[in-house]
Amino acid sequence: MTPIQLHISLAPVAETELARCQHAVLATARLVQVERRALAAGGLYLLGLDLEVDSDGEQAAWHVERLAADLWRALGRYTRLSVWVTNDGAAGGDSAVDVEPEWLLLDEVRYREVMQAFRFAWPASPRE
Repeated sequence: MTPIQLHISLAPVAETELARCQHAVLATARLVQVERRALAAGGLYLLGLDLEVDSDGEQAAWHVERLAADLWRALGRYTRLSVWVTNDGAAGGDSAVDVEPEWLLLDEVRYREVMQAFRFAWPASPRE
């Protein structure tokens, strides 16, 4: 298995949502590092998460979409998601199998497409 590194930036995230974001990614990925930066607008943050996922034969974009769906579900709303994908320096990485580095940006339109693909994979929540 080849670990894939995902460097995720989320913004804007309210202070009360920071822990929910971190918890949401743990079902899919290993959390390596967290960075929080306060934005000029009071109480809002840029949240940076360095994660590792096992490729399991899936493309990196699939893992990013899964994380995006998990984050939307945790927050109940859209937040801009930018992701740098690589396997450089991943713990236990197999150098014979490389992941092509790529930059993925999920704007609101793309996020909604992702949500349609993943919405049937979840059990009903109290909100639904």
